[in-house]
Amino acid sequence: ASDDFADALDYAAVVKRVQVFAADHPHKLLERFAEALAELLRAEFGSPWVRVSVAKLAPIAGVKRLGVVIERGQSS
Repeated sequence: ASDDFADALDYAAVVKRVQVFAADHPHKLLERFAEALAELLRAEFGSPWVRVSVAKLAPIAGVKRLGVVIERGQSS
């Protein structure tokens, strides 16, 4: 791993892309949304490995947060 900014991911661009994707591609299931988002991030940002965490806040009474975490790709 490098300590050079030129080698780093542009996190502002990632956040912007995730926001656009979420607005344009609604999903009923968190699991499917996480899978589609992982595919998008790997394809558009060239990441060989991603961990995606998505959650709904207060999805039902008495539950503060409900979510999924997935990892896709090759870890080194």
